[in-house]
Amino acid sequence: MDITHPYLRSVDIEDAFKLKRDHEEVIAEVLTLDALRNAIEKAPDSVISFHLDGRNDFADWILGVIGCTALSKAIAEVELKAENPDETRKDLVKILNFTIDLLKETA
Repeated sequence: MDITHPYLRSVDIEDAFKLKRDHEEVIAEVLTLDALRNAIEKAPDSVISFHLDGRNDFADWILGVIGCTALSKAIAEVELKAENPDETRKDLVKILNFTIDLLKETA
């Protein structure tokens, strides 16, 4: 029997994370943590910067929609490296990879 950890579930479309380049342009709608990780890996630097500019939209969605407090806190600690958004991306992906792998093992 295939059991998925609740934090790895797909959320309803109305709760999707809207990956944006700016306040108007949505480039992806994300329904799972796996999809968020994949979207962050492929997103242009401007998208990473947008979601971490004075806030952390990734952490907010993980807490508010997925419900994973520990992951939200870890992601919230990632600060935008404006001079090198790719380093920021790598930090986000590393945390997501670790957590997703752990959740898959415990399901």
